[in-house]
Amino acid sequence: MKKIIIYFTCFLFCFICLILIENSASAYSKTGHDDFKVIEFTGDGELINTYSSVDFKPFYNRIKRKAFGWSTEYIQKEKEALYEGVTIFSRSNKTKSPVKFTYDIKETTMTEKSVKVKGSVTSKITGEIKKIKLGTSLEVSGSYEKSQATKTQKEESTGLTLTINPNKKLTMLVTGTCYVTSGVSKYFFCWINTKKGEFEIVDCETFVYELREEKL
Repeated sequence: MKKIIIYFTCFLFCFICLILIENSASAYSKTGHDDFKVIEFTGDGELINTYSSVDFKPFYNRIKRKAFGWSTEYIQKEKEALYEGVTIFSRSNKTKSPVKFTYDIKETTMTEKSVKVKGSVTSKITGEIKKIKLGTSLEVSGSYEKSQATKTQKEESTGLTLTINPNKKLTMLVTGTCYVTSGVSKYFFCWINTKKGEFEIVDCETFVYELREEKL
């Protein structure tokens, strides 16, 4: 009976571990923003998920103390970047002959803005800069990381007749230009810092349907 209990406990432990690993893998995003697979800066610039606590320290040290409320130091403002967003479709041809198919684009979900916050910072921090308005309802507390996206539905009926060559994969995705703003904030109460955290905003300016062909 003891052996059965031990075996069952081991099985249950392994099962829970597998679930946790699967969930963490599915939640992982290379850019830190779920709706963007790739964000590449056209000039200098970095996403905050590449920063360590040591990298953030100089920016925190430059924050001006105040009596009450949030005080912010920007890491970067409106840095231009190119992004890869949602995949519309992906089809492959593993045969030796070309394959034709028709695809009708009726509705696509576009991400206009993605806000990521870490730590105890709230996106209701004071401030507004060109193209970026900080005033959404996203708030977090404690040691936590979260992203929130503002999306829009683009409705249009476009019929496409496409040919997939042998041993090729055809993918259509949404790409475009975006602007990235990031920084750190501290909240003060009677001149005492009670909260702090980091934020990053990706604001999309253009949306383009891009067709790509790859070798299998």
